[in-house]
Amino acid sequence: MPEHNKRASDLPAWSRTGIVSPTGTLISELKTKVDPETDLLFRRAVMESGTDVAGALRDFVFLIARGQTFTSMVADEAKVKHDRFFGKGLIEALKGGAQ
Repeated sequence: MPEHNKRASDLPAWSRTGIVSPTGTLISELKTKVDPETDLLFRRAVMESGTDVAGALRDFVFLIARGQTFTSMVADEAKVKHDRFFGKGLIEALKGGAQ
């Protein structure tokens, strides 16, 4: 069904105040201006990487400020939650990694 024909209850629920992350709610904005050629080159590189401008900028800011991209922080947090809920599994237990 096209997005514009879906009912509100069929769409994902997103926070209106920002994205919730392992570091808290993302509500602060950073802005900058660049020349048109740099903008085009950046947007092309972002598109080719399979992400979007906001995601690429967010990852870069987190990498500089925290030493890890936002994407990897979210993935790490998801793994921790998965392991906490499901355990580390048979392979980790056989290697002695499960506690």
